[in-house]
Amino acid sequence: MSVISLLGPAFLMCILLAGIHCYLGLHVLARKIIFVDLALAQSAAFGLALSLLIGLKAGSLQSYLITLSSALFASVLFTLIAEKKKHLSQEAFIGIVYAFFSVLVILLFDKSAHGAEHIKQTLTGYLIWISWFEVFKVFCIYSVIACFYYFFQKKFWESSTGKENHWKWNLLFYVLFSFVISSSVSIVGVLLVFSFLIVPSFLSQFLFQTFYLRFLFGWFLAVILSLLALISSYIFNLPTSSFIVFTFTFLPIILLLGSHITNRIKKIV
Repeated sequence: MSVISLLGPAFLMCILLAGIHCYLGLHVLARKIIFVDLALAQSAAFGLALSLLIGLKAGSLQSYLITLSSALFASVLFTLIAEKKKHLSQEAFIGIVYAFFSVLVILLFDKSAHGAEHIKQTLTGYLIWISWFEVFKVFCIYSVIACFYYFFQKKFWESSTGKENHWKWNLLFYVLFSFVISSSVSIVGVLLVFSFLIVPSFLSQFLFQTFYLRFLFGWFLAVILSLLALISSYIFNLPTSSFIVFTFTFLPIILLLGSHITNRIKKIV
């Protein structure tokens, strides 16, 4: 198998993931509910775990529908808590939902002979083994969802920034979010979904003020980091998804440390 045939589908998938997840990440940061994406991804992972337990193949239509149903249930919960955010902490409830679905996954696989392997799959997926056809399917799903985000972008942004906090826009936002998460969790796992959503958006906030510049920079950064991580994982024979997560999360940590050291040196000099 050539390098292009092995890494090509994975890299194209990363390009798709980078675009739509960076867009959603900016909304998540604006809503100041940073871990809602992690909780939603974990709810989708529970659906994936359930489908694996009953013998369905990850990426099949039946598995996708179960994964989506679980994510949609979580999206309804997040819509309900958004309506009560003046009286109840959204972040606390999001943490509760994350813990709930996380422990459900553990309980599901506790007696399974392949439990550890399945749990690993929910965390890291199977990106390196994705086919061209699966990339095309995800492209079609993301294209439809992107149209919704484009046509209702003003309402979604007003909802995310608190200018208009109507339940129907929150619900539609989370429902579309669920479709995105359900399409990506089974392929790349919970950890990589979180990395694509938060890291590029987080870093773009330091450099740009407008939404579109943050989005374009975040997308570009995610694509470059994905390419470097894919090539490095191939050369050094490392687990692909895990190394991409490492690359994404290592960058903001090293930048923060570098900035702190630089400021210290300036004060000394």
